[in-house]
Amino acid sequence: MPNLFDAKNKASCCGCSACFAACPVGAISFKADNEGFLYPEINGEKCIECGKCVAVCPLKSDGKDSMETHSFFAVKHREKDTMLKSSSGGFFTAAAHWILENGGVVYGVIFDENIRAVHARADSKEALERMRLSKYVQSDLGDTFRQVKQDIQSGIPVLFTGTPCQVKGINGYLGREHENLYTMDLICHGVPSPLMFSEHIKLIEKRRRARVVNYKCRSKVNGWHNNTEEVFFASGKRESGTPLTQEHGNLFYGGYILRPSCYECKFTSLKRPSDITMADFWGIEKAMPDWDDQVGTSMILVNTQKGNQLFEQLKPTVILRKSETYGRQPQLERSVAKPCDRNVFWELYQKHGYGYIAAKYGGNSFKGNLKFLAKKVLKK
Repeated sequence: MPNLFDAKNKASCCGCSACFAACPVGAISFKADNEGFLYPEINGEKCIECGKCVAVCPLKSDGKDSMETHSFFAVKHREKDTMLKSSSGGFFTAAAHWILENGGVVYGVIFDENIRAVHARADSKEALERMRLSKYVQSDLGDTFRQVKQDIQSGIPVLFTGTPCQVKGINGYLGREHENLYTMDLICHGVPSPLMFSEHIKLIEKRRRARVVNYKCRSKVNGWHNNTEEVFFASGKRESGTPLTQEHGNLFYGGYILRPSCYECKFTSLKRPSDITMADFWGIEKAMPDWDDQVGTSMILVNTQKGNQLFEQLKPTVILRKSETYGRQPQLERSVAKPCDRNVFWELYQKHGYGYIAAKYGGNSFKGNLKFLAKKVLKK
């Protein structure tokens, strides 16, 4: 069988699903490991050893990525309401609306009815709403790549958004450039485990005795500069910024719950697989102090000629300023550091459960709650 994935080296797979989509005989399926990440399994009885799965793998192929001169921009949507509903400056919404207004479709990540991150297809502005905002969990692509191919072949404009490895995966799967496909990636801090996010939601529901119906990984309820997680309950109540809601974010930023391949990421440079790269413009307070606010600013890298053509179409809907820097974005220079005690973290989870590691590593402990209450009293 093809040498697609080395089970002894989990970093050899990013979970993009390109191999699954490319297999002509349906010999590849995905199965979650004990950390909740999906990995490919090949059915030896079906496999015809054509090698297509290996050829499209973004971690194995050396296909051409953007090597053009980059242009950096600070961007804000002209509509403040759009900015407030976005994680940063609303650039994704501007691009997605243009695609839809020109008869196209948009692929991006939503939280489904089970608060599970999945890639979805939007052919209306109403369907697009759920794609806004960051989702700090690895998305399940399902059959997305094949759907994208069908839409491209129908001749309509298509915008695919995802992590750089997902964009590299769709490029490899399609095999060649398509004039009606636009791709946008993001500067990625690494993809967290779907299992850990699911456990986080379950713990919130247990502690609050209420059903979670929506979640914002980066709410602006306390301003753009604050990484506040906000939970929405079926009762209509909301909760944000508490040790309970923040525990998942703390585990994410601490690097404990990231996919193994993220610690050896191939996309931590200006050599991007996409037409346009999106990010928060962290460091705006130094680069452009007059743009610094609590509403947010997008940092945009235009990587290709096609990306520049799309960007030109969006100028009427955004306020922009060219920048000489990409701000404070360490993942354009290096991978996220792997915690030295990551293995201990997962061993403790297997032994004691999520509540234990949420207290020990995520700040949702007696001490963490005391600090939170002390801060609330001081603010008063």
